[in-house]
Amino acid sequence: MRRTPIPGVAHVDPTSETQNDENQPITKVTKILARTDASEVKIVAQAYVGLGLHRSIGVDVFHRESPDHNWKLCCDRPHPDWRTMSVDEYVKHGRSEMLQVASPGEILAVINLIGKPLAELHQGAAQSEAEITASLNNEDTIPDEGESFAPSEAEPSGPGMSM
Repeated sequence: MRRTPIPGVAHVDPTSETQNDENQPITKVTKILARTDASEVKIVAQAYVGLGLHRSIGVDVFHRESPDHNWKLCCDRPHPDWRTMSVDEYVKHGRSEMLQVASPGEILAVINLIGKPLAELHQGAAQSEAEITASLNNEDTIPDEGESFAPSEAEPSGPGMSM
């Protein structure tokens, strides 16, 4: 099945002229994650149109040892003997290369942006920046031993979180 990018729809690209239209859906997202060992992971998700105009999302994961190295496409196939492996062996060696370098949560976070309006992406970035600033400016202290910590009225407590 041949997949082609959706024509005429904006994707996250700083040079795109259609980026000014905040209601355009996002059709391509690229996220680069830096690891503590100086390696990098690039996750690319893109919306495609298949047979019968069926919309699908393709994901590619790339890895490189350092910024000086070239990107290498990670395989999405598990080890050939994954069915006969124990759970511990599978976790260490059986997963696809894609899932060894990027967690399912990291991949899903990128996929989740596809189809959303560009304005929502900009609002989310501003909100995240405000939350980081608020947490840096927070002067609350960790309670000493024996003291209890009660959430403020602005922090709702959920089920199982009663005080």
